[in-house]
Amino acid sequence: MSVRGRAPRDAVAWKDRLRSIIVGRRRYALLIAGTAVALSSLTACGNKASPHAVSGHQQLSKGDQYVAIGDSYTSAPRIGPPTDRIGCLQTTNNYPHQVSKRLGLELTDVSCGGATTQQLTRPQLLGNVSQPPQIDALSRTTDLVTISLGANDFGIFGGVVFVCPAVRAKDPTGAPCTTANAAAGKNSVEHRVASLEKRLVAVIELVKKRAPKAQVVVVGYPQFFPAAGPCDQLPLADGDFPLAHKVNKELVEVQKTAAAKSKVEYVDVFNATKGHDMCAAEPWMAGLRPGRADAMPYHPFPQEQRAVTDLLVDLLN
Repeated sequence: MSVRGRAPRDAVAWKDRLRSIIVGRRRYALLIAGTAVALSSLTACGNKASPHAVSGHQQLSKGDQYVAIGDSYTSAPRIGPPTDRIGCLQTTNNYPHQVSKRLGLELTDVSCGGATTQQLTRPQLLGNVSQPPQIDALSRTTDLVTISLGANDFGIFGGVVFVCPAVRAKDPTGAPCTTANAAAGKNSVEHRVASLEKRLVAVIELVKKRAPKAQVVVVGYPQFFPAAGPCDQLPLADGDFPLAHKVNKELVEVQKTAAAKSKVEYVDVFNATKGHDMCAAEPWMAGLRPGRADAMPYHPFPQEQRAVTDLLVDLLN
């Protein structure tokens, strides 16, 4: 099994690293400076994916080439030894590495913390390091591609975990984040979701074109947030938990819809992680203060990555 890349030196405080992963340093600055704009991305459309015919593919064999495309919920920071993909906080226990090991595939993992759909075709700048576009890893000989992107676009995930806690003090028992989003007008999420869906469809179609014989699988996001609070691991105002959960649920619906429109397979991680959000009694996602060393704040624990691995292996077998 072959793997590319190198992990960064742990010389930056975890808050700066977390900001870099989720929204990027420049994007984070804009997010804090322009709360109303960031709040415009706090949910996604609720279009349901209709039944669809998935493009045919051949059975995978040992030695087949697997490319993993994604963000930090694929790179999975801190859950195991780091890879040599500089700046991406990618680990060797993430689901692409586990899947490739179990199925005997040759892995090229280009997942990177902070990646948006734009990083499919554009370089990703991480400090002084520039990682090439993720699509560069694909070729006509690629046999399997997994894709998990979208949460970082328009500050969707970052808006929940950074901006909503920041406005909590205005009305701790109310719903200040929900109110701000509702008042955002043309900057509200309803006017931006279509762009995310179109971006995801474009990503999938470009992948299919670059790797025409590959089996393509969209890997959905897990349940990050509970439907109700309060929760020390996610310090939102009491009335903003429904919005956070809605953001999460509708984000995965956009992924599912994009997969359906592009006629590729979709792995439903959201339902598989029910009851294991970051505020649950047995969380598979870390919150603000994980209390253990095997996950970065607001990122997956090893249990979540094992669950995704099992889902993918069951599908691919």
